[in-house]
Amino acid sequence: MTETPREHEETNITNPVGKVENFVSKHFVRLLVWLAVSGGALAIFGPWLLYVTGLTGETDANLRLHILYVTGGTIAVLGLVETHRKNTTDRIKAEADIQNYQASQNYQSKTLDEQARQFTENIAKEREKIEADKAKNEQDHIRQVHAERRNRYTTAIEQLSNDKASIRLGGVYTLVGLMDEWLADEKTIPNIEERRKEGQVIINNLCAYIRSPFLLAERTEQLDKPYAKDLQKDFDGDKEKFDSDKRSFTQEKSALEEERQIRQSIIKEMREHLHNDEELGPWSGFDYDFSNAHFFYLTDFSDSLFDTSSNFTQATFTEDADFSGKRVAIYGPGNQVETPVSFADGVGILARYFEELGAEVVGRTSREGYEYEHSLAECGDQFVGLVVDPTNQPELTDARLTAWIKQVKKEFGVK
Repeated sequence: MTETPREHEETNITNPVGKVENFVSKHFVRLLVWLAVSGGALAIFGPWLLYVTGLTGETDANLRLHILYVTGGTIAVLGLVETHRKNTTDRIKAEADIQNYQASQNYQSKTLDEQARQFTENIAKEREKIEADKAKNEQDHIRQVHAERRNRYTTAIEQLSNDKASIRLGGVYTLVGLMDEWLADEKTIPNIEERRKEGQVIINNLCAYIRSPFLLAERTEQLDKPYAKDLQKDFDGDKEKFDSDKRSFTQEKSALEEERQIRQSIIKEMREHLHNDEELGPWSGFDYDFSNAHFFYLTDFSDSLFDTSSNFTQATFTEDADFSGKRVAIYGPGNQVETPVSFADGVGILARYFEELGAEVVGRTSREGYEYEHSLAECGDQFVGLVVDPTNQPELTDARLTAWIKQVKKEFGVK
């Protein structure tokens, strides 16, 4: 480690040689003057004094010269000592300056490194905060989107029970729009199964509306005809009662027609979403339950492709229904022991019904392995669909269902 000039001086205070150097340095000018004056005086008066005192016979020029030499040499030595001291001090100072500069550079470098580290940490923290805020904002946005949709869903469900047909129809189209939004929303719901769950809820509500009873539907045949009551015959000429009854008939006829249009709109939206250029449509993968539904209006499921379950059990059609281009697979239970003469007749009746509506019935199965007397489900040596007997042949039900589902998928062109 290089010592500083101050440290060098403090070291010289305790060093004998250093003491001399310090003394010479401190009194250098005085010493030079004193030596010059003293040497000159001694050179001039020294030989003379020696001559006066009789120590020498004459003024000794050589003595004077030697005194001058000694004086000059002493002055030269003092000069060298001072020069050495100055050089040493300057060297020490230069080394100290270099060391201070290096220390300053090191300090600045450390300071810059620390500032860079803090800056990097601040940037990283700020980036993390931005990412966290972004994620929070995205989550907030997702929650807002989902909350807004559920509010619209709740409103639409309330609209379906409104007395005004236009409001009920608005509720239907709101649900249809929400269905498409949920299915297309890959950004906020990446999981297709989660989107399908939301969609199935809407399908269930639309199917529930189709299944819901409508009282005036029981009077379809009457209300579809012109008003036929007679003023004199039916009201004894009471025109006020006649007009009131006619207004009620007209209003009920209008209400029936409006309800038909609403339900036909639901079927129309379903049909349009159940196919896509002879392929499965976006709504094909959902379950549809039309059991016990009363179709008192024209029903058109032509070209519809159901990829999963569609249940029309005990549904009634009082108006024309069009299943043209639609494949239908039917299965049902029977009891070979208790009803051997009408074994699984319902499967056959339902198959013929759909064939009359233009559907193609697929999924025929072999009659082998059954013991009964008669069944409307027969078609040659096959059944028109799958017949199971869970009471008397429960061990065969699962295998029959598994094989039949695999067969039906091929006939439907579903992988």
